[in-house]
Amino acid sequence: MVSLAPSSTPLVDVLTSVAANHVPSPVVDTALSGLDASVAAPLGDLSCLQRTRLINQFVRALRGLSVHDALRIERELLDRSDCAPSPSHELTARDGLSMIALRNHVRYVAVYAGFDWSDGMMLQSAFSELARLLQQAGGARFTFRATNDFSDVSVEVAIAAAPSPAVRSLLDDWKQSLPPCLHCVSDARQALRLHVEPRASAA
Repeated sequence: MVSLAPSSTPLVDVLTSVAANHVPSPVVDTALSGLDASVAAPLGDLSCLQRTRLINQFVRALRGLSVHDALRIERELLDRSDCAPSPSHELTARDGLSMIALRNHVRYVAVYAGFDWSDGMMLQSAFSELARLLQQAGGARFTFRATNDFSDVSVEVAIAAAPSPAVRSLLDDWKQSLPPCLHCVSDARQALRLHVEPRASAA
């Protein structure tokens, strides 16, 4: 189990200590140089959103890593920095910006829950496609609920208006193309209930 860093620890120290176990110091220094000055602030002075954003930017800047190693490092940094996603999170997707927010949250959950890169990408694509389809029905509210360790995640989707027959047909096609880690548990007239589950192969 990864131990949390004290809240007085500067985020830059957490980033450095974890990354140094995986990549050479010059690579770490180069990645740090691209971050803004807030990275030097204590963990307790940064919101979870700020820490998560800086961690993601840092890991993306680390050169020479496989996508699988990058995910493991990002997951460890999220743990060490006390950046677990909230077990309950709600957002509404009805336009371009909110759809990006949805995709980002799905990625955040996938990384923290231990999904491998390919499953995480398939999840992001599936939710993005669902949100795009539901734009034609006025958008939808996505409510994520998870166990504390994120080994089990459910998503309730409340659709703003009853989908037209054409949209309903597209939704049926969408359900037939779901990745193995995403299941449609129920499908009512204006509501979907989805279940997200890491596969045994997840890293």
